[in-house]
Amino acid sequence: MIYFLAPADVLFCMDHYVRRNRLDDLVQSISYDQILDRGILPPGSYIFAALDQITPTEAKLIARAWDLLSKELPGASLMNDPRRVLLRYPLLKAAHAAGDCNFRVHRASRVPANLRLPAFVRCERDHTGNLTPLLHSRAQISIWTARLLAGGYRLRDLIVCEFEDTSEDGVFRKYSAQCIHGQIIPRSLVVNRDWLTKDDGRILNAQTTREDFEFSEQNPHESWLKAIFARAGIAYGRADYAVVDGKPLLWEINTNPTVGPGQHDDPLQPRPGRHVLRPAREIFRKRFLNALVAADYQGDRTGSIDLGVTGRERRALSRERTDAARIAAHRTFVSSLAGPPIRMLRHLEKATRAWISSGEPAVPGESEMESGD
Repeated sequence: MIYFLAPADVLFCMDHYVRRNRLDDLVQSISYDQILDRGILPPGSYIFAALDQITPTEAKLIARAWDLLSKELPGASLMNDPRRVLLRYPLLKAAHAAGDCNFRVHRASRVPANLRLPAFVRCERDHTGNLTPLLHSRAQISIWTARLLAGGYRLRDLIVCEFEDTSEDGVFRKYSAQCIHGQIIPRSLVVNRDWLTKDDGRILNAQTTREDFEFSEQNPHESWLKAIFARAGIAYGRADYAVVDGKPLLWEINTNPTVGPGQHDDPLQPRPGRHVLRPAREIFRKRFLNALVAADYQGDRTGSIDLGVTGRERRALSRERTDAARIAAHRTFVSSLAGPPIRMLRHLEKATRAWISSGEPAVPGESEMESGD
């Protein structure tokens, strides 16, 4: 059995894959709340996912769980040591220093004088993508940061990212590859004219379909990716990156990527035109399942390991959960009263770009938007 651990509200990233493929006898999704409230660890292999979304006390207890599992179950596969995993900010700092990332990231509280513009603001510990449009001056950064603080974000959670244009002839390519216990599996190659490079607006034709299949089949950046994941201390996650002049350049690593269709996708009614991607997706599905099977725990599954959660730690967990819920509720309430959300601004940007390309005059002040996760 492999136990997949993540916060309750993001368990769907693995849970839907498990249910759709009837793999309940191989993988079981459990929230950090559940495992810590029980205070015991069943024997098995473990994936510690979404480590950027846990509280300080959870991080402490998960590190303890890692140590106990390593000691008591030497044959178990353990992925993502919470003490070693580099989250978004330190990961991108290290990648830039190593030459594997061309843009810099900065704390919103300490934006340097030599900031390269344009830039955008995002949250360090979630996967909402950019929170602002591209910003072309420090004054704009200050104004948008103030808006985000008024909307419930904390300054210590905000980072400023320099924009890196990785397009070729106006087209962006986002490469994604999964790592499972050291094995690299190409996930997809998305081609889009929008630097969001999501499925929305994805270019599907004979050339892009062939590129996607060849990427999945050949795994051309395997060695580079192994080094990236090893340096990040991440044994389970998905890297998103670009290739410029033949050189891979990291965008980020998500330790809880969605596997297979998203939570709102209907398996009986796939998106139009997506059937051309089936050969490449089939390669991923087979390799991903084989990697999971290889990581399965084959030892004695009787008994359990006591995590030793103290009363003080349980009270700290309760306080942190209450604080997190309060911050989320405040952010949701304020956003409902504020101006148009960033997704609406993205749609306005797309419409403006189409208007400009048609030969009409541009709307003053409009700018492109940053790609999300």
